[in-house]
Amino acid sequence: MSQKRTFRSSQLISPFGVGAIVDLAGESLVNMDITKWPAGDCAVLAANNLSRVLGKEIRRPPTDEKIGAIPFTRFPKWLFCPSCRNLNHINITTDKVSYFDPPTCKNPKCKKTLLVPMRFVAVCSNGHLQDIDWHWWAHRNNQQAQDGQCGKQQSKLYFETTGASGGDFNAMKIRCSSCNSTNSFESLTSLPYPFGCNGKQPWQSSAEKCTEEARVHPRSASNVYYPTIFSSLDIDGSDNTEGEGDELMLREWSGKNKLAKG
Repeated sequence: MSQKRTFRSSQLISPFGVGAIVDLAGESLVNMDITKWPAGDCAVLAANNLSRVLGKEIRRPPTDEKIGAIPFTRFPKWLFCPSCRNLNHINITTDKVSYFDPPTCKNPKCKKTLLVPMRFVAVCSNGHLQDIDWHWWAHRNNQQAQDGQCGKQQSKLYFETTGASGGDFNAMKIRCSSCNSTNSFESLTSLPYPFGCNGKQPWQSSAEKCTEEARVHPRSASNVYYPTIFSSLDIDGSDNTEGEGDELMLREWSGKNKLAKG
C-alpha cells in the first residue's frame, strides 16, 4: 500500500497547485493535472461557466467532509544518497515496486538512508519541466581515447562536493566511477540547456512541440513556477423574480470584469 502524504485542500491553489514542485518531508513531488485526479474523490463541477470559458473540465478537490487523494509524481527523478553520494534514477517502475514509499539507498553500508532529490531541473517559459541528463553532464568533457566509451547502462554516477564552500558551483561535480569522467556544476545555470525543451510535464508520456529555450534552475527557485489563477463569482440561482433587474446588471458587470456567473 502506497504511503499517504497530507496537506490542506487550500494549498492546492497555492503553493501546491498543478505543476508545482512540492517538498514534503524530504521528498520532491509535482502535482499532476486534473485529468489524472480520481473521479470518485474529485467530482466534476457540472454546468460551470468558468470551465466553459477555459475550455477545460474542472474538478472539485477533496474536502474535510470527503477526504480523498490527489495524484503526485516524483520529480526530479534523479536522487542521491547523502552517505555514499551514489546518484540514482527513480522511474515509475521502481517507484511502483516500492509502493511509492520514499526511495532509500541500496548500498548495505548506508542502511537504507533516504535518498535526496537533485537540486537542479530544466524549465522553459511555457512551463515544461524536465530532468537534467546527469549522465551527459558527467561525460560532457569526456575524451573517449583516454576514458573509453561509457554508456548509460554501465555508468555509475556520484554527486560530490569538495572544499569548505560545498555550495559553490565549482565545488559541486558529477563523477562517473566507471570511466573516471567528471564535470563540475560551473556554467550549469548560465547557459541554455543543450537538449532544449522536451515539450511535456514529468507525469506525461507524450509531448507537444515546443521551441522555447530550456534553462537550468534550482528546483525551489521562485521563477520555476508561475501559476495562472482565474477567479469566478458563483451566485446561487433562485426562482424568485424579485431583484431580477439587479441580477441582470450584475451579469453585465461580471462579463466586463471577466468574472463568470454559475
